[in-house]
Amino acid sequence: AKPKYDPVADAIWAKDEKTPFSALAQTFSAIEDNSGRLKSIEIMANYFCSVMTLSVDDLTKSVYLSLNKVCPDYEGVELGKFFPRYLSYFLIFPEICFF
Repeated sequence: AKPKYDPVADAIWAKDEKTPFSALAQTFSAIEDNSGRLKSIEIMANYFCSVMTLSVDDLTKSVYLSLNKVCPDYEGVELGKFFPRYLSYFLIFPEICFF
């Protein structure tokens, strides 16, 4: 994380583009490389600031994925069970993909 994080300039995607999954993956990688709890929170907060600034429609999806979920608990879909079962839907209907 940078001391003066700019949610637009420091993001890897542009305004009104879909949030790339690689942005979340890079965020998790940066957190993994860091041992401090407060620094990890800052890194995750910076990612969410970029999502809110550049592509607010992806915020909910980003929060779910950061919690290792794909939807609310009441829908009863788990990440491990979700992908094999619904992979064909992603291939046929790519517009339902999260990112």
